[in-house]
Amino acid sequence: MHTFQTDVLVIGGGGGGAMAAYEASKHGVEVMMVLKGQPQRCGSTIMAPGAIAAVGDWRVQGDSRDLHFQDTIKGGAYLGEQGLVRLMVEEAPDLILELERIGALWEREGDGSRYALRTGGGHSFHRCTFQEDRTGREMLRALMGTLQKRFVRIVPDVMVLKLLNTGDRLAGALGLDMQTCQPVLFSAKAIILACGGAGNLYANTDNPTDVTGDGYALALEAGTVLMDMEFVQFFPLGFCFPRSLKGALAVIPSYVHLRNSLGRRFMDNYDPERMELSTRDRISRAMFTEITEGRGGPHGGVFADLTYHKPGFIARMLPALYETYRKLG
Repeated sequence: MHTFQTDVLVIGGGGGGAMAAYEASKHGVEVMMVLKGQPQRCGSTIMAPGAIAAVGDWRVQGDSRDLHFQDTIKGGAYLGEQGLVRLMVEEAPDLILELERIGALWEREGDGSRYALRTGGGHSFHRCTFQEDRTGREMLRALMGTLQKRFVRIVPDVMVLKLLNTGDRLAGALGLDMQTCQPVLFSAKAIILACGGAGNLYANTDNPTDVTGDGYALALEAGTVLMDMEFVQFFPLGFCFPRSLKGALAVIPSYVHLRNSLGRRFMDNYDPERMELSTRDRISRAMFTEITEGRGGPHGGVFADLTYHKPGFIARMLPALYETYRKLG
């Protein structure tokens, strides 16, 4: 059995785990991360193509943090915890700058004077910083590099099976080495769960195969209470053909015109003001309605039309997806 001892044990290797380890490392304690896969090769963050919304000094004219707050509350159908939304809106600009200070590279305008900004579902202004279609990868690259400099130990390829307690507090965790099938014991004064969601409970999911709800099970068995379990989010656009890529991320909604089998751009029936810039839940329901009412494509989906862009746009703005498209023909 392999044994490890640390002050703070972070379970999970995505953006949440990396940021938790980074923040903990600022306080003079020993920090360790345990990952079910390899660093920068597991979890959902590494796949995220989108952007990070924040209203900082780089804001476009007319935008404000209050408007960002309102957009977020409305986009969540007024179900969001408003105190937490306000905290996110106020702290996000400083965190974007901090990520840049530790090495993240955000897209800039041609003269380099300010961030290039894109918009996303439910946003009333362009307020999202990004890096091509590799924003999640860029976040992780910067954070993991900084964790190495801060001597945060990373234990890869270990699946945590159980949290251990001494009766009144957690004392560690028991894991399984995915390469050797040997048990691994962690002793820790504090444990942070950052294990991601449970997308692979569903037949169709854009989540990578290692997102299996481990953290939920660990938390429940340790006696904690879970909340808001009905709020499961998927990226609206994933491949339904070829079958080998079923569910895999297809394209960013704001860069496409969604069309049904009749060739009609159908979002004007569901959100005529914002069209494909609507929120993910509305886009998902609109697509589902078109398919169930018989206007879906031959493989059970709808069509994502990018042909209205000028030549070179996709290769420039979505290089990773562009290479995928080319390989698929």
